[in-house]
Amino acid sequence: RRGVALTMACGALLVAGVAVTWYGPGKDKPRILVRTPAGTECGTPGRAEGGTLVLRTELGEVRVSLAEATAVTAVETCPGAPAAK
Repeated sequence: RRGVALTMACGALLVAGVAVTWYGPGKDKPRILVRTPAGTECGTPGRAEGGTLVLRTELGEVRVSLAEATAVTAVETCPGAPAAK
C-alpha cells in the first residue's frame, strides 16, 4: 500500500519535472563582442564572408573585418543593452 503511493508520487514528480523543463523559458541567441582599433561592436552573429563577420545589432547589420579584430568574445548581453526580462 505504501509502495504504491510512493510510486505514484515519484511518477507525479517525474511528470512535473519534465513539464517544467519542456515549457521553461527559451534560450537567448548568442552574442559576440568584437573589439577593433576603430571601436567595439556587439550583436548576434550572422554570416561570415571574405574575412568579414556580419553582426545583427539593434541598429541593423554591421560588418566587422576579422583581420582588424583585436578580440572576439562570447557575451551573455551586449554592453549598454537593456536587461532581459
